[in-house]
Amino acid sequence: MKITVNKLSKSYGELKLFENLSFVIEDNEMTCLFGKSGSGKTTLLNILGGIEDYQKGSILYDGNKMSKKLLYTLLSNDFGFIFQNFGLLENETVFNNLMIIKKLKKMNKQERKDRIALCLEEVGLKGYEDKKIYTLSGGEQQRVAIAKILVKDCNVIFADEPTASLDTENKSIVMELFAMLKKRGKTIIIVSHDYEIKNSVDKVIAL
Repeated sequence: MKITVNKLSKSYGELKLFENLSFVIEDNEMTCLFGKSGSGKTTLLNILGGIEDYQKGSILYDGNKMSKKLLYTLLSNDFGFIFQNFGLLENETVFNNLMIIKKLKKMNKQERKDRIALCLEEVGLKGYEDKKIYTLSGGEQQRVAIAKILVKDCNVIFADEPTASLDTENKSIVMELFAMLKKRGKTIIIVSHDYEIKNSVDKVIAL
């Protein structure tokens, strides 16, 4: 999905996060929103993902302006979010966390089990269905979050500091999984202040 941002402005009272910001994220591009803490990276990510408002400017998604109907469609089918704190239900099993994805509701019981098993295997967590989230390491939890993206088969992935709390080994694993998703044609937008991530993407938007 191509995302075109034109003269975007966002402020909180007297605090201006950015003003007249323009850029284009091409389809199947991996982009890093890069900047120091407080620069508005996460806010911009949320705006692009349709979950936060802005004051001025415009955003087009494959040439279409956002509407309530389009937002519902994008959030339901096309957009996927990965958070620094993983965004998982800690007291539930890995299987139940993945079952939240609405797309699975259209499948029969065996199809759901097979789909979840395949996605877990792809992120290196084969056989983890019955494990509780709170028993997993940070790296494993982030891979469960990525498995949710695989189950949903999103076209655009919004990742907010996805490696900030991970060690070097798990950071490499997560970035390899993003590279795999890019090869599958996904558009990936990553918030980070990590220079290693900055240097591994197709485009950097500095804030």
